Amino acid sequence: MKTNEEVVSLIEKEFTTAKHAVSIGNEGMVRVCARRACGIAITYLLEYFPEKKWGNDAMNQLKSLQTDVSFSEESRDAAMRLTTKVNQQFSVPFSENPIDDAKIIIEEVENKLRVAKL
Repeated sequence: MKTNEEVVSLIEKEFTTAKHAVSIGNEGMVRVCARRACGIAITYLLEYFPEKKWGNDAMNQLKSLQTDVSFSEESRDAAMRLTTKVNQQFSVPFSENPIDDAKIIIEEVENKLRVAKL
């Protein structure tokens, strides 16, 4: 089991990589990093909620989150945007910012972890 500090460090590394990808115009990598950051947070959350059988990979976890009504609609929508397939030009049928979507989800995960650790 990773410590909270290790999890935060791994998430921060993904966001750093995502910001670099933004700076060089690599939108695909931005989305990958945002999903991985969510996966790190969700994997940590699942250690406290083992009844949620969401798997170990970020895509399956995000797809499961989309249907979990214990999460806010905002987080479920963010998960939907992060898992929506893009075309070859990395465009989707809605406005998106993968980093912001990841932050929405991670913030809610952090809140759930605070409650679970009480």
